[in-house]
Amino acid sequence: GVLFEKVIIAPYSEMDRKIALVAWNYLDKFDVFEEARILKFLQEHVNSSNAPEPRGM
Repeated sequence: GVLFEKVIIAPYSEMDRKIALVAWNYLDKFDVFEEARILKFLQEHVNSSNAPEPRGM
């Protein structure tokens, strides 16, 4: 759906945690997959007014 159009998933073995969610000025790192936490982060940050081009393509 639209919520996932701007999401990139990539492995990176050098991280200190297993999962990292990154948005402009935000970083959330954790080791255990938590679907609700990830969805909340996406809902708060995808197309955020904090992005350099809010609602941009």
